Amino acid sequence: MAIPTAYGTTNKYNPVIEEFTNDLGAWVPSWQTFCGLETENAAAKRVYAEIPVGDIPTWNGEADLTPIGHGATHTTSVTADTYGGRIVINEIEESRDPGLIGRMAGRLSEAVKRKLEKLVYAKLMLAFSETVDDGAESTSVVVSTGDHKLLVGDQANLLTSALAASSLADAREILAGWQNYNNEPLNLDKLPMALVCHPTLGDLARRLVGSPQHAQAVSGSVGATGAQINPMNSTVNPERSITVTESAYCTESGNDAWFLICKPPQTPLKLWVPTPPSLEIMRDAKDRNWSISVVFEAKAYYRAPVDGIVGSNP
Repeated sequence: MAIPTAYGTTNKYNPVIEEFTNDLGAWVPSWQTFCGLETENAAAKRVYAEIPVGDIPTWNGEADLTPIGHGATHTTSVTADTYGGRIVINEIEESRDPGLIGRMAGRLSEAVKRKLEKLVYAKLMLAFSETVDDGAESTSVVVSTGDHKLLVGDQANLLTSALAASSLADAREILAGWQNYNNEPLNLDKLPMALVCHPTLGDLARRLVGSPQHAQAVSGSVGATGAQINPMNSTVNPERSITVTESAYCTESGNDAWFLICKPPQTPLKLWVPTPPSLEIMRDAKDRNWSISVVFEAKAYYRAPVDGIVGSNP
């Protein structure tokens, strides 16, 4: 997933700006597995909760066809935040170290990446407290117990269990049974998914989705402790595809929180970058200082109503 960048024009430092552009364009962030990137150039955008096509009604071959509901039931508005900063280097510093400005531009590039990453993970961590439109003229917490209504009964996507084979199976079942406006299951577990957690849970997460077998205790007069196939392993079960994504930014409840999220485009978590990062390198004639600056707009938000995410906060 490439972050788009604007191209600026300066004098001898054009190659530095081009390198900044190429660096961001080649960046593959960890959050690309569970967060969608949007780049519409606008001051604000409206997010629509579209009604999917429901069940096809019967027809007698003569009467007018029955209209099928469509359109948006609710809309929300999203406005991006503006970020910017600069590094000032005097002419003597630049003269003694001609590569200094290039290195500072590289550091600004890394700072932009970190900022975008922090925006995404900070929004993910708010899933247990932030509210969104629930599709039923009210609001609900993104990850909650029974607050997601749509046109069906309450739907819950909150667990309180530590990461384990059983709790991961519970999360998958929630995605499998989640219903849309037409009371039809979305079968979200058939889509590629990401298991997102703190590095302290990273190795466990990889075993849970990567091992072809998992331990199974067998009791009774016949049988012994052995192993069964792991249904979360994509090789054993091709209809499952789960990628582990770990980050130290994923901190909640003592680093024990974890999420099972559908990958883009189905993920409800989005990062909107309407104005791409723009680097400028300019010298002020009054004080002869070089100014290396970057400006961009970005906003992490949740599509509403929410689906495609299950979180556990033990």
